Amino acid sequence: MTAESSTPFKEQRLKILRCPSLMYNYSGIPPFGLATITAMLTQHGYQIEQDDLDAKCAADELFPRHRWGKQFPAKDLMLDIQRVRRYWEGGDDPAVDDIIEEVLSYTELDDIDVVLLSCIEGDDAAAIMALCIGKHIRDTMNKMVILGGEAFPHMMPIKSELAYFYENGCFDYYIQGYGEVPLLNLFEALESDGVLDNVNGLVYFPEDGDSIENRPLFTRPEVIPDFDGLPMHLYYRFPDDWGNQATEDAGTEEILVLPVKLNFCCPMNCAFCISSGDAFTKVTWMKPDVVANAIKGLVEKYDTRYFMFADDLFNISRRFAEQMADAFIRHDLDIMWSDCAYLRNLDLPLLQKIRKSGAIRLVWGVESTSPKMQKLIGKGIKMDEAQQILKWSHQAGIYNSVEIIAGLPHETDEDIEHTIEFLHRNRPYIDQMYLNPFSLITGSRMEKMPEKYGITNVQPVATIFQRNPDEVYSWIQRYTFDEVDGLPWKSKIRQIEESYRRLHQVQLELNLGGHDLHFLFHRFNKFKHKHLVSDFQTSREHQGFDYFGRDGQRGHSPAKSVVSNRIN
Repeated sequence: MTAESSTPFKEQRLKILRCPSLMYNYSGIPPFGLATITAMLTQHGYQIEQDDLDAKCAADELFPRHRWGKQFPAKDLMLDIQRVRRYWEGGDDPAVDDIIEEVLSYTELDDIDVVLLSCIEGDDAAAIMALCIGKHIRDTMNKMVILGGEAFPHMMPIKSELAYFYENGCFDYYIQGYGEVPLLNLFEALESDGVLDNVNGLVYFPEDGDSIENRPLFTRPEVIPDFDGLPMHLYYRFPDDWGNQATEDAGTEEILVLPVKLNFCCPMNCAFCISSGDAFTKVTWMKPDVVANAIKGLVEKYDTRYFMFADDLFNISRRFAEQMADAFIRHDLDIMWSDCAYLRNLDLPLLQKIRKSGAIRLVWGVESTSPKMQKLIGKGIKMDEAQQILKWSHQAGIYNSVEIIAGLPHETDEDIEHTIEFLHRNRPYIDQMYLNPFSLITGSRMEKMPEKYGITNVQPVATIFQRNPDEVYSWIQRYTFDEVDGLPWKSKIRQIEESYRRLHQVQLELNLGGHDLHFLFHRFNKFKHKHLVSDFQTSREHQGFDYFGRDGQRGHSPAKSVVSNRIN
């Protein structure tokens, strides 16, 4: 079934495409995965180009730039599963062909031999479009198509039906997990003995047997992203509030933010997180001086000083954090950056050094301040220490964002009040709150050992062909469950929403909606000091995102809200 060639892959022209999102707002940030795959393959002698169809479709407004909570014709078409299924099975559909051809008109494929399609994680409608793009390319251009991009298992709505999509010609090979090393191994295997057993993350379909799924790879090589070929002039901040209002301050739209990773995998074992699973056990990092020199090169090449470090934690250890900050200072990078961090083993001098190295924001995973919930998830945070670190970070001039999860298993009103009281007490030091409803995540310890965490009767939900809008509330939710000696799912889903709504109200009351990263960089660049950023804190409700309001429900599914008709 593959559109294969006898020409060595290093003599073929490859192109990797970021497929458009139909659910997420356009971020204005270059895709990290494309840039690292391009860098890796280029270093090994492959002729690869890259392009970002999501950026181009957003810039030209083929799809709305601000898509979350919106229905529009292309999204409705992709979510008409029976219709798209007929298309995959070979039926003519001019409307599907028209939208796919319009998307592909933004890139050049005539001289390309192999097309790599990168899906947008967690976006069901976008995954459907990517499959349609793959089929169209194979049917009309006779090119090899390799599909990937959905690195994490809990964001893979098509996985349960991969054999169907392969049999209907949507792709030749599918890779889950990080793709840099698996792509090299795939090309090498296809050119040699054709044995694919050692290609991590590859799902393939031998002619004489059932599908074979190799273990995904969730470690990345130490490679600096290469953004050449991407439409760099399109990576900026578009107007806010559904595209109708101007940005909060003139100049925000001129900020170019580049994504870079300093380390890989997380040393924490938070039970709700995929990083607690056995696929993420090896923590690796890049040498500080190597990173500093690479960042200096990116600053000079792309004329920007703004970086989003896409790490699980900046402080995977105190030593690493100190060495990295020292390297940034020693190399006089003069950059601004944001990253995630862990509320342990930090003090004021180190946080001041981190700020001096360019940190303007740290995102702290708190999840819940209830001692019972902290013990359940294995977070390991001591609340007295956490409160002190937030205060020190604030004193150092760093913008503090905290992440909170609503509706953890066996959460009670008392647990919720613990978190609310913590937010009130520490509001002087907390600038922003990210609020998420609990979802049971594939590969996490909670999913692998549910009984240990008081969870039972775990059932899959929300695949491409099995959409259950009455049981879905979150864009990453793939399971329903009951609590052991607690709430059955029909009651638990109400509790999750009630918890979310209570915390969301506090978010609005305390004005913790915060700012997006482009704005923070612009504000810090303009005024230098945190208090001048915080004083400008927006009060617009759209900055306090609501999963259970118009934004969240319509962003996930065209069906009506799961529970909004049940709770006033």
